Amino acid sequence: MAGSAIPSARCNHPHTTVLFADVSGSTKLYDSVGDTAAFEAIGACIDQLRRSAEADGGRVVKTMGDEVMVLFPSPDAAASAATRMHTAVESLPVVGSNKLALRIASIPGRWCSRTTDIFGDTVNVASRLADQR
Repeated sequence: MAGSAIPSARCNHPHTTVLFADVSGSTKLYDSVGDTAAFEAIGACIDQLRRSAEADGGRVVKTMGDEVMVLFPSPDAAASAATRMHTAVESLPVVGSNKLALRIASIPGRWCSRTTDIFGDTVNVASRLADQR
């Protein structure tokens, strides 16, 4: 297949901090208020997460439904952004009877990139930590 080759990965990026922020309770939100209202509420939340990350020098790598993955230049910047994220989401209105909340995890380390995505052990550990309930 022409044009279907997978681009090679670039690894050994300098140490940065990978942060995952996940909106907790989104499945319940969709069940209780419906797709349109839940989609809008999650979208507003993701916008707040993006603004909070960028305010502390973070770069949003991607969003995945109700989750964002962000790169920060340092653990301190990631911690500051996590605080901003929690504060921003706490200020959002209740949707139906649901108050949005976050699970956030960050870890410093090396990672690999391919086009606009990143991956590797650091990314996997941060993702698993954010998924802890």
